[in-house]
Amino acid sequence: MMINANLMLMVVFLWAGTLPVASPFMLKRQTPAVECPQGVNITNSDVVTESRKFNEDFRFNCSVGFTQNGGRGCLRCDENGTWIELKACQALECPQGEIITNSDVVTESSPINEDFRFDCSVGFTQNGETGMLRCDENGTWIEQKACQAVVCPQGVNITNSDDVTESRTFNEDFRFDCLVGFTQNGGRGCLRCDENGTWIELKACQALECPQGEIITNSDVVTESSPINEDFSFDCSVGFTQNGETGMLRCDENGTWIEQKACQAVECPQGDIITNSDVVTESRKFNEDFRFDCSVGFTQNGVTGSLRCDENGTWIEQKACQAVECPQGENITLSDDVTESSTVGGLFKFRCLAGFVETGTLGCEENGTWTEQKACQVVLNVVVKGNKLKELSGTNCTKECAEEPMCGYGQTIDCGCKLYRKPVIYFYKHIPNLPKCIQKCNEEPRCLTMHYIYPLKVCFLYNTDLTTINNTDGLEVVNDKSGAVIEKSGFDFVNTP
Repeated sequence: MMINANLMLMVVFLWAGTLPVASPFMLKRQTPAVECPQGVNITNSDVVTESRKFNEDFRFNCSVGFTQNGGRGCLRCDENGTWIELKACQALECPQGEIITNSDVVTESSPINEDFRFDCSVGFTQNGETGMLRCDENGTWIEQKACQAVVCPQGVNITNSDDVTESRTFNEDFRFDCLVGFTQNGGRGCLRCDENGTWIELKACQALECPQGEIITNSDVVTESSPINEDFSFDCSVGFTQNGETGMLRCDENGTWIEQKACQAVECPQGDIITNSDVVTESRKFNEDFRFDCSVGFTQNGVTGSLRCDENGTWIEQKACQAVECPQGENITLSDDVTESSTVGGLFKFRCLAGFVETGTLGCEENGTWTEQKACQVVLNVVVKGNKLKELSGTNCTKECAEEPMCGYGQTIDCGCKLYRKPVIYFYKHIPNLPKCIQKCNEEPRCLTMHYIYPLKVCFLYNTDLTTINNTDGLEVVNDKSGAVIEKSGFDFVNTP
């Protein structure tokens, strides 16, 4: 600081007592004003001072980046000629607490031209470094390294889709179409870009599945869940088959079960011969019935016969055609035996009474009736009495017999006419033996029974059986060793003497 030389000299004189005392008015007029010097550098300003007198101000501009709270800087010259700072140029500051884009940090206050480094929010990056702001000369934060959103790459293949990704920034979504047979619960698939630039699956394309628990035709099995284009094999129910293999369903691209190998009902063959029936089978499927008529002589209690097709394709008898039975316990002519039961076509042999052929035979007919196949025939020791009806004197025996209701045969003998009782149809004399009488019966179609009397050598032919003869009024079959009676059906069994 510069001090006026005259002022200093006056002070010395007064102290030494050599300067005469003057009045105040003389002192004021003689003392010059204090001045503050020029050319003094001012802090934070590119300006230097100009001289000013005591109590005068000097205003100046601050350097760039410095301010004085909204006005110019100011110095005042004090009584000592010294510059007193009234408004200093203070360095500008960028403010604290300002929000930074894509960062969870806020600014701290900072002088101009200084940098503020900060961390970016999750999902934002600045190529591996922290973000940075710089405080400019106006106290404004200027972005040097911004936090930019992470980018997920384009061209990435997507599982179960023909699409590839397009680029997206952090937290943005990319939607895409799924392949046929894949779905994502009714909407399009979706990826989201995460904080690391990696695609995260939000809605994946999942393979469609065919449902479990569905009933399968002709099977006791239900479906299990299955992805599309896969097969589900299963066993068929009893009575159903698919040519020896298991059944099969395929899950199609819509998640629907499609039949590949169906379980078809087993079939029983046509053309099989049926026991006791003239009918052959028609084809039927498992558990179906085939009804048929029985052959003559066979019955099933008034109902048609029935077969059922079983699980192996085999006919199973439900109602069989059973042979008609002839009854047991029936009395037999000229026998003490009674019948035993027999099916149609069966033969029953029985013992004849004494004096008759030893055994007879009955046959069981299709209507369940016993028919005589071989009757009990008298061979020896039997004669028929009462054959001759009457004798007449006339010679036209044929006429006489025709007029007589009881007459079966008329014969002229010794100029007379003998009439014989029905069922006699012929009378022969001079028949030498029993075989000749049998021969006569064989030669006559109407003859059913012959009667031979040994001593008389006569032969009678009858058009009925022995039972009828025995039951005819006027005729009587009696034991007598002189005769024999034989039915034609028993000729082959006769042992002639």
